[in-house]
Amino acid sequence: MLDPTSNQYTEAEFLRKLRSAARISQSELAALSGIRRDRICYAEMGRVELRRQEIERIRRVVADELRNIQTEVVAVLLSKDQTTAAIVA
Repeated sequence: MLDPTSNQYTEAEFLRKLRSAARISQSELAALSGIRRDRICYAEMGRVELRRQEIERIRRVVADELRNIQTEVVAVLLSKDQTTAAIVA
């Protein structure tokens, strides 16, 4: 669950940092979560508070995106190891 109280960030800053870490735009987050982009924008500016179900949908989208990033990184590292092994052999 998003918990902005666990650090020094406001809820708005926390949401923005979380989305940024997942490397997705507000539009992408809106499309993937089913939450209107303007609502996400206002939440990131601290103008509205998201409902619990909206936060949960965002959490799921961000978790999926972070898993995708992790998979990409592992694939790059494995291909680098294979390339290095082929060069050495």
